[in-house]
Formats: sequence, C-alpha cells, structure tokens
Amino acid sequence: MSKDQKQIYFHFATFINSLSIFLISYIIILFIYYGLTVFIAYDFEISSILFYNSLEFLNSPESPKWTFDATVSVMMAGPIACLFIGTGALILLSSRIILHPTRADFAIWMFILGFNFFFGQIINGFTTGSGINMVANVMHVPAEFKILFVFIAIYLLGLTGWYMAPGINNYAAKLNIEDRRNQILFLVAKLLLPWISGSLIIYYSLNPNSDIHYKLINVYIGLIIIPAFFSGAPKGKQTWILTNFHPKPQWIFVSISAVMIFTYYIFLKDGKVFIY
Repeated sequence: MSKDQKQIYFHFATFINSLSIFLISYIIILFIYYGLTVFIAYDFEISSILFYNSLEFLNSPESPKWTFDATVSVMMAGPIACLFIGTGALILLSSRIILHPTRADFAIWMFILGFNFFFGQIINGFTTGSGINMVANVMHVPAEFKILFVFIAIYLLGLTGWYMAPGINNYAAKLNIEDRRNQILFLVAKLLLPWISGSLIIYYSLNPNSDIHYKLINVYIGLIIIPAFFSGAPKGKQTWILTNFHPKPQWIFVSISAVMIFTYYIFLKDGKVFIY
C-alpha cells in the first residue's frame, strides 16, 4: 500500500473500532442507568415499565409514594452511578497505567458517556422539565439557579473535553501523527465520526419515537468532543496507551455491538413491567 492508502486504512480502522466500542459502552451505560433507576423505584414501591426507548412510571406525580426521599433517590440514582463510572474511567486514564488501545477506547467512551449521562441529564432535565427537574422542584430550587446549573454543566462538559485532548494527542504522537492536520483527522476518526454515527444508529434503532429528552441526550456529547479540537499539543508525558500499535478493524467488536443493540431492542420491545 502507498503512504496515502496506509493513512486512509489507519483512519478507517480507528473509526470502526471507536464506533463499535462507543455502541457497546452506550448500551452498558444505558442498562446501568435505567436498571438502577427501576431498582430504586421498586424499592420505594413505585411501579414502572421499561421500554427500549423510554422509562415510564405507573404512579402519577401526585401519588403519595413520590415522597421527597423517593423523588431524589429515583431520579438521581442513574446520573450518580454514571458520574462514578465516568470518574473511575477518568482516574484510569489519568494514572500511569499503560493501556492497550482497545481498553483505552473503552475507558475513553465510558468516561465521555458517564459524564454525559450526569451533566447532560442536568441540562436535559432543566431544559425539558424532566428527570432531575423533579428533584429541583421538590427542593424548591428557584428558576434562576436552574439556569445557573445548566451553564455550570455545559462548562464542565466542555472542560472535560479540553482535559481529555492532550491524552488523545499524545496517543496520536506515539503513532507518529505529529502534524496538526493529521491530528485533527485522527480526532475526527476517533471521536467525532463515532459520536455522530453512533448517535444516529442509537436514534434510528432505539429512539425514533421517544420523547424529546431521550433524543437530546446524545447531542450534549458534542460539548465534550468539540473542545478537544481546540486544545493544543500535550504538555508533559502521559503513558496511558500502548506504544507502537497499528490498528486494524476489530470486527469482533462490531459484531458484539450489533448483537447487544439487537438483544436490548428485542428484550425491551414490548416493555418490562415492574409492579410492586
């Protein structure tokens, strides 16, 4: 292969591998988020029905079962779990542990998705009046503070992208991608295209008929990814990805991601009812 063909193949393999791991990570995060929410709701004697594209509570908001503790616990269980997952992945990426690129991709996407399903849900809740907004209402949080929390969440999502960029650029440098143009192409293949393509796959396979707040959540991932393109070259030395690695398309992960999405859809297509 010529140099140009090798470069195209490299970016293609990077994109395929990152996309498949994005989809696998997304289903894992989704399962944890909704599974934990359903479990906590059941513990408070609140019935629910879980579909592949939504979670509906069978008790009306006026039900006496929606106590202060129940509202806070049920609505915050999923986001807090995702925050812990994202933080754990961030700690792993920030450590001196040298990761194989596949495991590093899992850590990167679990970090991005974990933070998005926490801070993104804050934005989602306060802008669409769902989820976390119920917690704010029972705490009598003024509208001005809700707006403030939205801007803080947007800032923190952007900050995580800016913080993540040096590690990604270090990865590129170790693969002899040193000029800025090819670093940008690498970020496109590693982050931007997998996010857009993966979000479209999730949307058309799981969320085409869901409410607006289920559709918007993936949009906020852009607040993490886009700042990475404006972060400069890495300072210092980070060693969280194995050196001298030349990626090839990992078709096994493509197959696993397809099976996971199909299984998730079939299992929850008619809804799973959890009645106390």
